Amino acid sequence: MKTWNRAALALLFVMVCAPAFAQTAAQNKETALKAIESLNNKDFDGFGSMLADNFTEYAGPEPVEGKAKALEGIKEYFGAFPDMHIEVSKSVSEGKTVMVLSTVTGTWKNDLMGMKATGKSFKIIDVDIIEFNDAGKAVAHWSVQDPMVMMSQISN
Repeated sequence: MKTWNRAALALLFVMVCAPAFAQTAAQNKETALKAIESLNNKDFDGFGSMLADNFTEYAGPEPVEGKAKALEGIKEYFGAFPDMHIEVSKSVSEGKTVMVLSTVTGTWKNDLMGMKATGKSFKIIDVDIIEFNDAGKAVAHWSVQDPMVMMSQISN
């Protein structure tokens, strides 16, 4: 009987108190903005510290699963556009989801995915949607933008 009572109390504690340990929407928003700042500073280790190990990137044609693979892709992209900068104009959060509206600029200086760099610059509007876990780590990212806008600006 004593064991059952302890187990019941432990379960009750977890059910009542666990939500209090989850990150708030405001904390998730702060993390998302800090992640963008890290990218602007080319601090990929700092950026990576905000991703869960099971992070999935949905910004490309196929999902990229896993923190290490996603970081590899981001480093490759920033290598092609070394002056890329993200200027946040609006951010909103609700629960575990953060949305960020930004203007992204950069110059294509190094080859990317078999395509030769043109040296041309781009300016696009981007909406990022980031999903967080209870520990405040990003578990998923979607980027909403028109890739043809960028391609029309940087292609020959």
